[in-house]
Amino acid sequence: AGPHPAHCQWIIAPPGAVSVTLTFTSFAPRAGLDTVTLYSCQSDCRSWGVQLLRTLSGTLDPSWAVTSATGVMMVTFSASDGWWWPAGGTPGFQASYKAAFCRPGSVATAATACTQCAAGTYSDGSTTSCASCPPQTAAWATDGGGATSCVYADPGVYIAQDGNWTAKMACSPGTFASGYASTACLACADGTYSQYAYGSTACIACAAGTFTDNAGASTCRSCGAGEVRPVKACVPLAAIVA
Repeated sequence: AGPHPAHCQWIIAPPGAVSVTLTFTSFAPRAGLDTVTLYSCQSDCRSWGVQLLRTLSGTLDPSWAVTSATGVMMVTFSASDGWWWPAGGTPGFQASYKAAFCRPGSVATAATACTQCAAGTYSDGSTTSCASCPPQTAAWATDGGGATSCVYADPGVYIAQDGNWTAKMACSPGTFASGYASTACLACADGTYSQYAYGSTACIACAAGTFTDNAGASTCRSCGAGEVRPVKACVPLAAIVA
């Protein structure tokens, strides 16, 4: 076998990872000659934030593992007896790694922890930063955590403030929203009403003999005994007859 380079370097940097754990499955570099060095990095391991984790040589328990809490790790393998390894190579080592990621609705901050997306933003777990929701949508979370997606307001509800999932609210009685992505509820016209507590998609015409006093009514009413309604309000019949 021909000569082999005496120095190798690997950078493990899964996008969005908050930690990387390297586990050795075999480890037998030549003691005092071959060295494995592990570093924790903040970015590309070429500028700032490089920290030595461990320097290893000789035999090692194959189950031994080391973790970089930044989500980026650099591994180097060097031979100290010249620029070339001996013909046939060296036993070296084998290893595998696992990465920990932020759950959807949160992203890594300072490369050491996960933080929930702020109101009006979301992360579906495939990005390294929270994105703003488009206009007329709300960042939606169902479990009290950060938002994982943006949704349009359904009929009967509205978004009081773009991108703020806490403001996705139902139309109040006397109002309605018939379409999607409503930013406000409309008042029911005079002669119609809505009374659902969650939110109405349309208003209902008052039954015969009943009426509303104004727009935005939640109920219809009728005149009392001895009253008529020649205009907008009920008046005693005797007052008209006289």
